[in-house]
Amino acid sequence: MPFHDMPGGHRPNDISRLGSMSGEFCDGWTLHDARSPLAKLIDDALAAKDWTKAELLRRVGYRNIGKGVNRLDAAVRTGLCPPSLVEGLARALELPRGMIELALQATFADGARQAEECAARRREEAKVAFRPYIFVRTERARPEPIHLAVLFHDAWKLLSLPSGISDWTMPVQVRFVGDLVRRHFAGKKGALPLFGQITGYEYRYAFDRALGFASDGRVIGIDLPPAETGGALRVSGSPFLVANRGLTPVSGTGRR
Repeated sequence: MPFHDMPGGHRPNDISRLGSMSGEFCDGWTLHDARSPLAKLIDDALAAKDWTKAELLRRVGYRNIGKGVNRLDAAVRTGLCPPSLVEGLARALELPRGMIELALQATFADGARQAEECAARRREEAKVAFRPYIFVRTERARPEPIHLAVLFHDAWKLLSLPSGISDWTMPVQVRFVGDLVRRHFAGKKGALPLFGQITGYEYRYAFDRALGFASDGRVIGIDLPPAETGGALRVSGSPFLVANRGLTPVSGTGRR
C-alpha cells in the first residue's frame, strides 16, 4: 500500500525525520529551496493548462482556497500529502495517480536527504562549539510539574566548569570534578527541587565521551569508544548508552 493511502497520507516510520508538515526545522532551515519534483510536475501541468494555483485548487475541490494552498505547499516541500489531495490532483490535472505518487516519493526522499545533511551539519557545529560540563543525574529526568522544565532544567541540572579545563591533564580533571560533585551533593543535601534525589553525575569532557561519578566523588563509569548512536559508558559493570545528556541502560552491549 502506498504511504499516501495510509491514514493522513503519512509514512509512519519516516515522518519524524522530516519534522512537521510545514517542512521547517533545523532552526528555520526549509526544505527544497529549489523546486521539488512534485512542484516541477505541478508547475509544468499548470503552465500547459494556463491555470493559476487557485484555479487548480478549485478544481481539486477546495472551497477554502487558503487551506488548499497550505496543504499543497506542504506537499511540494515535504512529499507528505493527504490521500484526498493526491486523488484531487490526479483528477484535476488529468495525470495518472501513479505519476503524482512517484513525484511525492521523490520529494520525500529529497527532503529526507536534506534533513540528514542538516543534522550532520548541526552535529559538526555542536562538536566545534562543545565545552565540557557536568550533568546531574536525578531520580526524575523531568521536573514535576513538567511545565517548569524549560525554566529550570539547564540551570539546575548542568554544572559549569572552568573554561580551560580541557587543557588540564585527565588526573587533574578527575580530582577537580570529584571534589566539585562531592561539594555539590552536600550543598544540595542530596536532592534537587522538582527533580528529586541526586543519583550520580556525568562529566562530559568531550562531545562523545563522558565519565560517571558517584556523589562522594568516586569515578564509577569508564567511557568506551562511542557507539554508532552515541557514546557508550560502563557504570559499575553495566553498559550504558550516553544520549541527550543522560545515561540510559542498553542491553547486549559487549566490551570493545
